[in-house]
Amino acid sequence: MTSFAYLPAEILDVIGDYFDTGGNSFKPLTLVSSRFHHHFSQRIWRHIAVHSHTPSEFISVLKDHAHLVRSIRFKGRVQKGYYEIHFPGILVFEHDNTVRIIAKANQVCRNSVDFFRLNPTIQDVIITPRDLSLNEQFWNAIFTSLQNPRRLQLGREDAIMKVFMESGSGRAFWRACSRFEQVDYTGWDQSRALTKDVRLDCSRLRRLNYAATGSPKNMSGLWRWMGRCSNLIKLHWGGQMPILHVRANAEPPVWPHLEDLSLGDVRGTDETLARVVLTYLPPSLKHLRVESATFGPESFGILRERVFGSLRTLSVRGCRLFRSPMVLEVLQKCPRLEELDAYCISTKDLREHPGAWTCTGLTALRVNFKSDRGEDQESGDDDDDNNDDHLLFEHLSTLTQLEELDMSRFPETYARLWFLPSPEMGPQLRLESGLDQLLTLTRLKKVKFSRTVQNMKDVDVEWMLVSWPKLEELSGEFSTDANTEKELNALVRGQGIVV
Repeated sequence: MTSFAYLPAEILDVIGDYFDTGGNSFKPLTLVSSRFHHHFSQRIWRHIAVHSHTPSEFISVLKDHAHLVRSIRFKGRVQKGYYEIHFPGILVFEHDNTVRIIAKANQVCRNSVDFFRLNPTIQDVIITPRDLSLNEQFWNAIFTSLQNPRRLQLGREDAIMKVFMESGSGRAFWRACSRFEQVDYTGWDQSRALTKDVRLDCSRLRRLNYAATGSPKNMSGLWRWMGRCSNLIKLHWGGQMPILHVRANAEPPVWPHLEDLSLGDVRGTDETLARVVLTYLPPSLKHLRVESATFGPESFGILRERVFGSLRTLSVRGCRLFRSPMVLEVLQKCPRLEELDAYCISTKDLREHPGAWTCTGLTALRVNFKSDRGEDQESGDDDDDNNDDHLLFEHLSTLTQLEELDMSRFPETYARLWFLPSPEMGPQLRLESGLDQLLTLTRLKKVKFSRTVQNMKDVDVEWMLVSWPKLEELSGEFSTDANTEKELNALVRGQGIVV
């Protein structure tokens, strides 16, 4: 064991983090040797997990090492004695109620209030509920007791992990949120409590993820509160966003530092989206994701005017009215773009809107290339097909930093229901179609082409395997011929590449 003294700190961290210090597993660990405990005591006590079956004898042991604990996780129903320990340097408090023996809400709230008062150094509060309703006293204790709160996480994306609030605790919840730098919320909508008389200093909040169940009951109040978070750099909205309910004379949002905006299921007109949200985007915005069935020319014009020069990632696959010419304009006029996720580009528009793609630092491109082959095949104009493919590959060849190319036909929506579209012939990944122009894309790791009706030969696939040495995934249907598909599938799998 003397050799442990000479190991680098990074190696000791990996070894120390491997061990579980919850109750029963600690005893055999300490029996290894006193020297082992001397070298690893700080690391093995850093993260503690306490379960419903953790014995009461461990309480005294934990008290003796409380000064080494930085995070604690209570799982289910935990003995009250564990809530009565003072941890001088604790930073993270987590309660996970998704286990078999769950805790009762009133017990968790009452015990947590005592725990917060005993441990004001807590910065991160993580609650993963199941049948757990949090009351006003719980939120008031967070607001008044914690000295420097940093992150609040409530709930998980799966439906059974939603957060509930006791009646009347909504205001206390929002007041507690104003103390944190980051809030990640998944649960029932809490906007009812944000009436006009609620005025909170939210300048501390910098990152907000809000995913409410159903449509907000008070969209105007919620939008007003978010708009006052003047130091936000990240705002992710999950679930429905009925911006039509925001009044025309509503207080405008003030987000001078916003860098990351994600809006899910926006419901409203193109004019409303532009007026209520996009008009106030700062030129510092780097990441934008929007899902809106009505995103149109007015919203696109705002994007062009305000953020084309700063955008790093753009995801508009959920915007069916984000047309092919718009996608091409993004590729031509967003020089800093690194990721683009859009619905489609048509080869017809590629011909009619010529111009170099300036986003040469693009690392991920996810867009379906829609060809005119259905019309051309009737006239037997195969040369035009190849010309279109050559033109597309010529543009793609300039994206030398590309690591992911997804040309698949994406799932589509109809009446807000998802379905898989039928296969449709797209650009052919064939050497005879100009595939060899992509020799410059040596960084490619993932290439996807599902539901694009390919007719590759073995020489085409072999060229890809040789020309793209970092390839990890080559997925889709290689050929409409069953035997060829089977052979090419086996060829790719034989190289250890995901298909």
